[in-house]
Amino acid sequence: MAQVGVRHGAPVIDVRLSQMEPSDLRGIPFRDKELVEWAIPSMLPDEERHGAMGILFLDEITSAVPSVSAAAYQLILDRRLGDYRVPDGWAIFAAGNRQGDRGVTYTMPAPLANRFSHFEVDLNLDDWVAWAYKHHIDERIIGFLRFRPEQLFNFDPAHNPVAFPTPRSWEFAHRALQKFGNSPIYCWKLASLCRASGGD
Repeated sequence: MAQVGVRHGAPVIDVRLSQMEPSDLRGIPFRDKELVEWAIPSMLPDEERHGAMGILFLDEITSAVPSVSAAAYQLILDRRLGDYRVPDGWAIFAAGNRQGDRGVTYTMPAPLANRFSHFEVDLNLDDWVAWAYKHHIDERIIGFLRFRPEQLFNFDPAHNPVAFPTPRSWEFAHRALQKFGNSPIYCWKLASLCRASGGD
């Protein structure tokens, strides 16, 4: 979503729902004479502060506790929470892990799921390689993955592994190569990892 925002010159507000309480979205009540008003959270899009157009990204939505999911219903469907309204030029997107990914997840309530169009993001080696060259990823890693493309992402939820190859972990490996690449011990460990994955 950050890349989409950069591509279109639009600000992105990234809200991690798994770290929130219901009041973080709804706001905090305060007394105004004989009435109770709600203080609108400053993180929500505001046309004067954030601009007329942008992206509100609700990340980790399947890791949010049910009470937070319930607080997000009105924001997602009606684009409002109480007196607060999402500016017309702002798009709302959400993302989360599937239950089979062995992350911390809750079943998305049917009323909330029904408020979205759902898309599963798949991996493509050619797309990753194009990204890797653009970001100067070590060519040894790119070459290895060209040789063993199934190792770009290899996760078996039945075995609950501590570590497994993903695009993220290959980027970590690149950073480690930049930092420790001249260390004989590190080179030996990297070679052992490649042999364990079926490479040379």
